[in-house]
Amino acid sequence: MTGTTTTGQRDRRLRERIAVLMRAGCTVSAAVLIVGVVLSAFGTDRSAAAFLCGGCAILILLPVARLVLMSIHFRSTAPGFVPVCVLVLCLIGAGAAGGCWI
Repeated sequence: MTGTTTTGQRDRRLRERIAVLMRAGCTVSAAVLIVGVVLSAFGTDRSAAAFLCGGCAILILLPVARLVLMSIHFRSTAPGFVPVCVLVLCLIGAGAAGGCWI
């Protein structure tokens, strides 16, 4: 091989990175949620609530991390994809900000 990578190879690496990100993120989120449930069972409500909220936040932020990873990957091959990602991230941020004030 000449050292160049084909689009198929790049896309395969992206799929692998996304799979690792999702797998690791779900595992960490589940672990944090389990700690929250265990703390809740022992009556430490404030700590339990923090862990439960943290676990849910990790789970919610995983698609955002995936979108960022994809926009970094496609910035050179599909430059039109990056503005769409930025728009989606702005909409997610506006929705999150709006949801905090309701």
